[in-house]
Amino acid sequence: MKNLDSDPKIHILMVTWNALEYTKLTIKSLYESTEKKFTFTIVDNNSTDGTRDYLKDIHNYYPNADINVLLKNQNLGYGGAIYSAREYFKNCNFTVILNNDLLFSKKWLEKMLEEFNKDKTLAMLGPARPLPIFEHPYINSSTDDVVNGLPLGLSIENEISGLTRGSSFDEFVKDFLAMHSNGVKYVECPPAHIGGCCFIVRNKLINKVGGIIDPKFPHGSEDIDLSWRISTNGYKLGIATNVFVHHFRHKAFNVRLKSSQKVKMDEYYKKPNLVFFEKWKKDIYDFLSREIELGVNVNKLMLDESYYNYWFLRRLNQSIGFWKDGVLVKPYPK
Repeated sequence: MKNLDSDPKIHILMVTWNALEYTKLTIKSLYESTEKKFTFTIVDNNSTDGTRDYLKDIHNYYPNADINVLLKNQNLGYGGAIYSAREYFKNCNFTVILNNDLLFSKKWLEKMLEEFNKDKTLAMLGPARPLPIFEHPYINSSTDDVVNGLPLGLSIENEISGLTRGSSFDEFVKDFLAMHSNGVKYVECPPAHIGGCCFIVRNKLINKVGGIIDPKFPHGSEDIDLSWRISTNGYKLGIATNVFVHHFRHKAFNVRLKSSQKVKMDEYYKKPNLVFFEKWKKDIYDFLSREIELGVNVNKLMLDESYYNYWFLRRLNQSIGFWKDGVLVKPYPK
């Protein structure tokens, strides 16, 4: 019998909401970076910047590609858009979820699929990308700090040049991978997770933990919920350190916001945070209690923005307040 993993059925799903320039780049880079055959579904969340007209003509630009376009008449949220297209990828071996603001290194898809072949308990895999855990190959700083330090409003070309410090993207990737490539970097959930901007899941295992998206999370926390469901059900997830994908970070709405805008975004995420906490509060309390018993300086990690694994717990705490004045608040806050 043919091993399906050696020639898998792959479905790639991308959610768009405005940022037409970045959508075009992402699609172009996607097709140029891999030779794997895949079905491609694009779900548009009611864009208003010309994206919908572009997607209506997508088959003219990519006439030989297998592409589905779903144009929604309202913004369903990122998780909601993915959930709305679930019928399109239910019969595939692997599903890839993408934002519409990405630039891919060559053979990224092939290399990530190879990791799934090596470990049959691997359920979810993200690529290396600008994160605090990855040092920049040219300067004494993390890739995350370099990207965050770039001025707002840069063109695509200038942002890439700022990341690569003037080298070509391919040259930067080669030097980055020479520094970091070391197989799969497995993550512990909680507290960590795989970011939702770009990841691959093995459908057979994901179906056992409730599917890619819990419909409770249409507007945030869907990637953390999936990561934690995978880990708490005994499957593995991690980051493939042998590929690099640059994420331009939420170009549909600039994530590095002015303070007045940031308040609005904090309010936007408060509801999904409350829903997430209600579902996962026992796991959060159990995890933090174990950390305290092991002598971990939890208070430092809850305050230290440079410690990536606690990133979501810090953000969740802003909405919930389960960690206050250096201690775990008991009983569970309402």
